[in-house]
Amino acid sequence: MPDPLTASAPGGAGPVLVIATGHALSLALVDGADVLGEHHEPLARGHAEALVPALQDLLAGERRPAEVRVETGPGSFTGLRVGIAAARALGLAWGVPVRGVSSSQLVAAEAEASGMTEPLLVVLAAPRGQIWLEPLRDFVPLAPAEALPAEAARARVVAWPHAMTGSGLEVLGVPALQREPRARFGGLVPEGRLGPPLPRYVRAHEAREVA
Repeated sequence: MPDPLTASAPGGAGPVLVIATGHALSLALVDGADVLGEHHEPLARGHAEALVPALQDLLAGERRPAEVRVETGPGSFTGLRVGIAAARALGLAWGVPVRGVSSSQLVAAEAEASGMTEPLLVVLAAPRGQIWLEPLRDFVPLAPAEALPAEAARARVVAWPHAMTGSGLEVLGVPALQREPRARFGGLVPEGRLGPPLPRYVRAHEAREVA
C-alpha cells in the first residue's frame, strides 16, 4: 500500500489538507465546508512526535489532497514551525500548492460559521500571561496583530464596539465561547485571503510581526 504521506497526488481537484499546530494539534481534510476527516487534540508540546502518526491516520483511505493549508500564527513558536515544515514537505512530495492561513482567520471562520457578524476582534491566549489581539473584516486584518499584557488587552476588549471571539476572552474573564484555531474551518477562508506558508510571530508590547 502506498504511503499516504509520500505518494503523489492524482490529477484533478481534490480535498484540502489543513494543518494547525500553533495552539493545539488540529488536522482536517476538508472540501469547502464539508469535513471529510478530522484529528483535534489539545497539545501544548510534542507536536513533532505526534504530527506524522496523526496525519497518517487522517489520510488513510482518503483521496490525496490537492492543496495544503497551514496555520501561520500567531501561536507557539515550536508548534508553528513543526506544522509549516510538514506542510512544505507534503506539498513538495505531492506536487500541490501550500498556502498559509493565520490563527485569527481560523477562529474568525468558525465564529462566522456560527453566525457572528463582522468586524471581529480575535482574542487568543498567549504564553507568559500575554494576550494576542487582531481585528478582522472579511478575513483581512484591520490593524496589525498585538501581544499585550492582560490588563492592556482587557482595556482593548472593553473598548471594542463589535463582536469578539477567541480563547483569550476566558483568560480575561469575559463571557464568550472558548475558541482556539481549529483546522476543520480552514476550508472556509477564501483563497484570496490566504498568504505564504511563513510563520507570523508577534513580539510582546509591540504591534509588528517578525519572521
